[in-house]
Amino acid sequence: MPLFANLACYFSSYRKMEKMRLFCNVLLCGAIMGAAFVMTRASSSPLLFDKPLREIHTPLPPDPYNPQFKPMLSCFYYPNFMVKQVDLGEKGAEQLSILPYWLKDNKKPPCLRANATDEMVIDRKICDCYFQGVKSDFVFFASVDDFDGGSGFAVFNSVNASSIFIDAAKSIKNSTEFTNLALLNHPENENESVLEFRYRRVYRAPCSLRTDEKKCWSLIRHITGLTESSPPNCATAYEAEEKKSPEDAKSLMTDPSVITYDVEVVLNSGNVVRVTPVSKAMECYPAE
Repeated sequence: MPLFANLACYFSSYRKMEKMRLFCNVLLCGAIMGAAFVMTRASSSPLLFDKPLREIHTPLPPDPYNPQFKPMLSCFYYPNFMVKQVDLGEKGAEQLSILPYWLKDNKKPPCLRANATDEMVIDRKICDCYFQGVKSDFVFFASVDDFDGGSGFAVFNSVNASSIFIDAAKSIKNSTEFTNLALLNHPENENESVLEFRYRRVYRAPCSLRTDEKKCWSLIRHITGLTESSPPNCATAYEAEEKKSPEDAKSLMTDPSVITYDVEVVLNSGNVVRVTPVSKAMECYPAE
């Protein structure tokens, strides 16, 4: 199963854009340009993710049919909630869930395999992944698979375990690299913070720049907010693939183009505020 079997590249602040698939013949949605958003920095840490107050890792009973697996129950405690991961050794966590403390009179729950009554389980149809980290009330989950040279990730709200944002970033040493991850003051609500982070986005276009560069690039610019008049060089990467499989050269020309570029994302507790390109498109190659 791919990481996000039904990738929801939707932003409810933009009237719930049409959901687009991401992994395994999946279309990665483009950036949405928002209005100017002036903020002051509330907090920033040398460590991108918040350090858990406590971690518990408990081995689970082994699978007699798969003795090589090392099943593990892991619980990560933060000031207001706990994240639980059940890993049975197969690809992708068997279960990911969030349990806010306020549901339990602010008492930290025990780390148990059985779910608590108010435990909120992440739907694997949305996110087939592993726990990655936490920033304030934002919970990050990471992909089980790379695709198109990128790693998928998802950001969830810890209060109601709802999905806020799903995308893919350029893989560096088989992991997603964020160049910035900071909590900011909300410009309109002093009681709310927003999250800002940057990464190199891996965007699968709904068209091939090899087949129709002018039309396809115009569409990509419209979707992503990229402004340069011409796309990066796509011919070199396409030609390399065509040489590997000359018999498939014609069909390879129609493969969707993948574009990479740096973006800055701002999220509030339930919506995407903006996704803004902060560089030119850097790479272009055919989708896997």
